[in-house]
Amino acid sequence: MSNYLRTEEGSHWYDKHGNPVHEVPKKGGGFKPTTLADARKLILFPSVSTVLKFPFDEKMNLVGYHVDQALEAVLTSPQIHLDLPAGRTLKEFCDEILIQRKDQREESDAAKEFGSLFHACSAKGIVGESYDERMQPWVEPAIAYVKSLGRVIEVEKTFADTRHGFGGTRDVVVEAPDGTIIIVDYKSTKRLPKDEPWSDHCKQVSAYGLPFGERPVKGIVIYLLNDTAMKRQWWKTEVEIRPLEVPDMIQPAKAFLALLDYWKITKGYFPKA
Repeated sequence: MSNYLRTEEGSHWYDKHGNPVHEVPKKGGGFKPTTLADARKLILFPSVSTVLKFPFDEKMNLVGYHVDQALEAVLTSPQIHLDLPAGRTLKEFCDEILIQRKDQREESDAAKEFGSLFHACSAKGIVGESYDERMQPWVEPAIAYVKSLGRVIEVEKTFADTRHGFGGTRDVVVEAPDGTIIIVDYKSTKRLPKDEPWSDHCKQVSAYGLPFGERPVKGIVIYLLNDTAMKRQWWKTEVEIRPLEVPDMIQPAKAFLALLDYWKITKGYFPKA
């Protein structure tokens, strides 16, 4: 049977000082992904992305269960007669049907690879260090835009909001000439939004602004068009970046905090520093 169920391995955690604790030592040596049980022992805070994807994980768990049940029922039904080519097994037939899932995973992995490399190159470029020249078509205009906003005060900075109980990593934080804090987040995508960032991205950027308290905060998501990530030939793709401002930082922040409460209640874990 297929394995649709998602695990906690994709979860990210931070200690009260904002240090990432995504892995913990294993007995016998090495490291393993941090789990909720580990977080309870170490008093760790979930990342913004962990909280935002939690409802999706729950939905996929339920969908995955029903898919597995349906597939098992079909494959074991005596009424099913498949006309398979000579030498072709039923398992091979099913694998071909589900191969799209493998392609989707490969595309997702390649997109993450592109995103990680862009973040690393952008961080180097902002402070004047050299970086992979293949990323220049994206990095150069992104950095120019960021610096036009004001003074860069944070680059790839981790944090923990011990008041609300979450942590994260902010891509870039800029202080505008009037003192406004501007949270900048990078997102690679195959499809560019038109007028404003997508809903979850608004929640994410708004959450990143919560630790700044009463200071005026704006949020901007810089989208990076990357349409050939699956082939791992992103340097050949059409280059376009699109900065979009979060139109309202208050309501998305409230929505995030509601999701955070839902996560805490469901997990039975209320981390406090």
